[in-house]
Amino acid sequence: MVGINKRLEASTLIEVIVAALILMIVFAVTMETLVRFSVQDSEPIELADAVTAVRTYYRFSGKEEENGTLEYEWGKIRVDVRPYRPGFRQVTLTVIPRHGQYKPVFVYLIINGR
Repeated sequence: MVGINKRLEASTLIEVIVAALILMIVFAVTMETLVRFSVQDSEPIELADAVTAVRTYYRFSGKEEENGTLEYEWGKIRVDVRPYRPGFRQVTLTVIPRHGQYKPVFVYLIINGR
């Protein structure tokens, strides 16, 4: 039974506090960096407004035959109408926000005469 009565070295309270402080600082810096890289200023709000505007335009405008650009507070929607196949046309709505880099594109296939 050699070693059972061996005394274990324990950490002092100051060592534990210093280790906890270092871990908290590393965690805070990591979280701040993740937040900065994942969220840009007002991009989610502008994107939600853009998607709503595209859906409203597509459902209620009745102007699917016209190419052009629509202006909004958050940016623009570019409308591009092209013939697809006999009896069909393709409507492409591209969102161009004033801020942010994400440019969603919505493509609809419409039967002529509807």
